[in-house]
Amino acid sequence: MRFVAIFMVVCIAHIPNYINQKIFNGTFVTGYWWQFSLDGVFGVQFFFIISGFVLGHHFAKKYIHNNGKADLKKYYLRRLTRMEPPYLLALIIFFIALVFIVKKYEFAELFPHFIASFFYVHNEVYHQHSYVLPVAWTLEIEIQFYLLAPLLALLYKLKKRELRWLIFLILILANTYYWFNVWHGMHVFKFLHYFLCGMLIADLYIERIKFRGPSWAGFLIGIASLILLPFITGLYSTPGYIIKNLLMVLLFYTGLTNKWLIKIFSFAPLAIIGGMCYSIYLIHEQVISATGRLLKFINIKSSTFSFILSYLLLLLFVLIASAIYYKLVEQPCMKKNWWKNLFRQKQPSQNFQ
Repeated sequence: MRFVAIFMVVCIAHIPNYINQKIFNGTFVTGYWWQFSLDGVFGVQFFFIISGFVLGHHFAKKYIHNNGKADLKKYYLRRLTRMEPPYLLALIIFFIALVFIVKKYEFAELFPHFIASFFYVHNEVYHQHSYVLPVAWTLEIEIQFYLLAPLLALLYKLKKRELRWLIFLILILANTYYWFNVWHGMHVFKFLHYFLCGMLIADLYIERIKFRGPSWAGFLIGIASLILLPFITGLYSTPGYIIKNLLMVLLFYTGLTNKWLIKIFSFAPLAIIGGMCYSIYLIHEQVISATGRLLKFINIKSSTFSFILSYLLLLLFVLIASAIYYKLVEQPCMKKNWWKNLFRQKQPSQNFQ
């Protein structure tokens, strides 16, 4: 599922948007297809559903079936050591690049934004995307959810599962209403219904609830959701927004429970790209911006061929750079207690005759 989310963000939204604006001055992709491209940002919301599931599953398997006690210390320490180093290193690298290499900003101008992003408060302080790392706005919301998740997870302690599901549904519907009518800005409460959908899916998954009927029916539901998801425009349409959210939930749950869809999304290339989606997400915009300057040397009369070639080149640059960053930075941080091994001194061996 992470592959679908990162594909929507990078391949549907950001790469086409960059090419259309920087090379074609907004004239190549227009009308419905421009809206189609903009709606790729719903991949971010898909990530929120996935995060809700991952964190919800951690608590659900312990609370619902009394499978041990939720250790909050380990919970927070794991997220700190797993997610922070790649993020903070990317933040430092791009700050240095913007100030000393590209020289787009003065040190004194950018440093406050760097500090705000460093402590995950840029959304609240400046009410806009970070100058240093624009995608960090979503990570700030993720951090807020990490803090809120242990409290929301107390719902899993309710013994009657139908009551849990009802409360989750009420909270999801209420928060969706507030999305349209009350919440403004960029904070977890505006996007909470996505995380709650993920937590509800975690509950259903732990309870082994599947679509009734033959496997092919669940497979068709999942495939139909996958195909329709990018084509339903929901950014400026209330019905489209609701349908798009429903499709994401259906796709995610069928992808978890249908044996045929599990095989498809376990296909090595998809699994590898999905596995390094955090690295891709962190650096893809800067890679696109930096390497996109090379596209001006492409001189092809056919606009369509020029767009396709530019698209493929930018995608290739993003994948190569992200793979390197994943291998050197993110993957080492995925090992438990890596930070202990980093500071552990190797004792010299002594031979006693």
